Amino acid sequence: MNGLIPVIGFGIAIAYALSAAAYAAVFARFRPAAGGRATSLLLVTSLAHVGYLWAVSVSAVRPPLYDLFEAAGVLALALALVYLHVES
Repeated sequence: MNGLIPVIGFGIAIAYALSAAAYAAVFARFRPAAGGRATSLLLVTSLAHVGYLWAVSVSAVRPPLYDLFEAAGVLALALALVYLHVES
């Protein structure tokens, strides 16, 4: 499982980039109806991020706040969840 965690982390980074691109397309074209797909993608990405942080926590036997990279990941998840809450 430890070898799979960096691959999952890279996939989550790609998913966040796709979410940002989807939101940029929605905001640039001023089509609120297309925002549902961007919101769904961000929700799925956030849920995958929660699973990733859980896997890191279980494999390391500690919360994922040990270094700056892990803390930045938790902050990114928190920002995504706050944005989803504000948007809904």
